[in-house]
Amino acid sequence: MKMDGFTVSLSIQVLLELHKDLADVIRGAEFGHCIADAVVFELN
Repeated sequence: MKMDGFTVSLSIQVLLELHKDLADVIRGAEFGHCIADAVVFELN
């Protein structure tokens, strides 16, 4: 498979987008975890 400059830059762009989404998901999960801890703390 021949990789030209356009294909390579497109692949990198897609990877960066996926990485950004993944980072958002991880941050969201951590944020959700903090909220859950706070709620549990309040209930106790």
